[in-house]
Amino acid sequence: MPFALGFDSLRSLCERCGLAFKTNEDTGQIAVLHRVLEQDAPIYLVPHAGRALVSCVLPLPFRVPPDRMAAVGEAAMRLNAAGCAGCWTLDPGSGALSFRVTLAAHGVAYDDDGVLFVTRVVASAVDAAAADLQQIALAGRSSLELWPRAGVVPGG
Repeated sequence: MPFALGFDSLRSLCERCGLAFKTNEDTGQIAVLHRVLEQDAPIYLVPHAGRALVSCVLPLPFRVPPDRMAAVGEAAMRLNAAGCAGCWTLDPGSGALSFRVTLAAHGVAYDDDGVLFVTRVVASAVDAAAADLQQIALAGRSSLELWPRAGVVPGG
């Protein structure tokens, strides 16, 4: 049965599909339990109140140090250029690096398979690039070193 995206409908989807998840009633966010690089890294389902949008966001389980922001920003730009859905974001204040897909929630109906497909797109994009991004962020590598040819990037 198609449904509009929102906190209640997403929580119901998680319950129907047997997903391991937690909710934050105050923020209206849902965290679907997931692992990246052998660490907990929940996929957040984030309804944007008043904007008729819902984001599916998967932060990587490490922070980018200030001295590696430029290198990771360049890697994110290359991943975004090669990708066809979603985007990589780097928060300069916290060093949080994440991948997200944002969906329209107004005038659009979704079903469980459609929403789960989006979570799989987000998870697969992160899984494909996480190890390389960790090397760039924490081990001093560069995206040009790891992905020397244009178009040869994870997800590209």
